[in-house]
Amino acid sequence: MKVLIISHNPFSKISNNGKTLESIFRNFKREELAQLYFVEDKDIDNDYAASYFKITDKDLLVKSKEEKIKSTDSKTQIPNTEAGLRKYKHNLAIFRDYLWKFKNVKNNEKLHQWIQQQHPDFVFFVGANQVFSHDIMLEIVEKYRLKSAVYFTDDYIFSTQKKNFLQKLQYKKLYRAYEKTISKAELCFGISDLMCEIYSKNYGKKFYPIMNSINLELYKGIEKDKNKPKDKIVISYFGGLHLNRDKMIIRLAKILSKIENNKITINVFTPTEMSSTLMNAFSENNISLKNKVQGNELSQEIINTDILLHTESDDLFDRSLTRLSVSTKIPEYLLSKNLILAYGPTDVASIKLLENNNLALILNSEESDEINIQKIIKTLNSEDQTQLIQNAYLYGKKEFDEERISINFRKSIENEI
Repeated sequence: MKVLIISHNPFSKISNNGKTLESIFRNFKREELAQLYFVEDKDIDNDYAASYFKITDKDLLVKSKEEKIKSTDSKTQIPNTEAGLRKYKHNLAIFRDYLWKFKNVKNNEKLHQWIQQQHPDFVFFVGANQVFSHDIMLEIVEKYRLKSAVYFTDDYIFSTQKKNFLQKLQYKKLYRAYEKTISKAELCFGISDLMCEIYSKNYGKKFYPIMNSINLELYKGIEKDKNKPKDKIVISYFGGLHLNRDKMIIRLAKILSKIENNKITINVFTPTEMSSTLMNAFSENNISLKNKVQGNELSQEIINTDILLHTESDDLFDRSLTRLSVSTKIPEYLLSKNLILAYGPTDVASIKLLENNNLALILNSEESDEINIQKIIKTLNSEDQTQLIQNAYLYGKKEFDEERISINFRKSIENEI
């Protein structure tokens, strides 16, 4: 069996979507996987699939006699270039689609030569907020008469706010692309129960939840740092600071500063490039900035902390983007046997999952600081903390075992082929 994965991001041991893909496909052999992707990514896991084919905006914009669009085997080192326009991506999405349509990428000769070399039996498509990737996926499925599965990790249809005319126009085009992609797919997946419920209802097809799962022995042999001061409580945040998560961390720090005899510090481990203004704001609010960590180092830092922080912005636009998504960090947090603190609006899927299953200390960002301070004090000085940790660990083992999830996922594809 050979599966062609079509996604904006490649397999990765670090980046969110890349990690999720690796957990889903862990029961596939390397030679059973090929990937077509559309972004520059320095964190690509070159050894996960047997072959990769990359097409980026830069390839389409920059004329080069040597190479415009290139395929790579799994050993090729791929350079990284920053887009620089990420913060404008929602307004630029429609122009990006026009560029890819003008360049007629879906009929690119080199791309189809590569696909023919791979001989795929099935296509797994990770849908995003660009029409061009849907067009490319459908061209491949129809041209080679392949069955397919579609997977959505973020919602750009039912909860996303449209700020201006460009975003409204892009939404209409994207909605039609979603309808066509989903109608053609044999299998449909979403990253949360809430997303699957809404998509199943609106598209009339069954959606199955599947998110980042983890090895149940992730923390085996890892112990807390014995030299850690026992009179201090360390809260740690791991991940990017996009979608105004940086502002939420600062808001939380200000809440914590109001607690008497406060011995709480916040550490932020992030790959996000930060301005001097933001770094100063972190420093002024007793937030320590750390470098990003990965692999065993990440696991060690998660174990070393006392409280693991998950946060989502309550800004209406940011909130709309995260309403149906569940953070890929949550399964890792659940199995750590540390307390999880979730701060943000309680109607987004990730915080709702933690609240509905009693897995974390929930601080609703729409409630007063005084109410949230009382919640913190009560939880840290009662058996509630122990119960939350136990609930989280048992839930994580039951729901996010990557071996079980990946085996079942493979069977679902084999049944279609």
